[in-house]
Amino acid sequence: MDPSCWTVDLLFGHPEIDRQHQEIIAIGKEIEAAFAGNGPEPKIIEQLTMYYNLLKRHFSDEEKIMLNISQDKYKSHIDAHRHLHESILNFVANAIKDIKSGLFIEIKNLFPYAFESLAYNVKFYDSELARIAHAENSGLA
Repeated sequence: MDPSCWTVDLLFGHPEIDRQHQEIIAIGKEIEAAFAGNGPEPKIIEQLTMYYNLLKRHFSDEEKIMLNISQDKYKSHIDAHRHLHESILNFVANAIKDIKSGLFIEIKNLFPYAFESLAYNVKFYDSELARIAHAENSGLA
């Protein structure tokens, strides 16, 4: 996700999810700056590990919200949302392993795609999930 892209339009309507989105963007800014400056690999690995852990917790929190909406009615949304979460987590986990294996430049060049996937997740899947959850008046108390 472009770390400078946070706007009120991205508010989910759930204080913890909204706080996590802002924290994800803040850590993303740090990661982008570290990559841009060819920062020390241990620092980038530390930042990516923090990013991974935050994403994992964030996606788990979104999963709890998804469990509170009609599973049958929104199956395609739920399945696609889960799949994108898994893809993003796998990418970040593999990036950490690859940097540890000496593939820093390759990951540096690929990581903007992870930010774009996350932006897509927030702008499309999360906004749709918020709309659904609000409509069903569930999971956003």
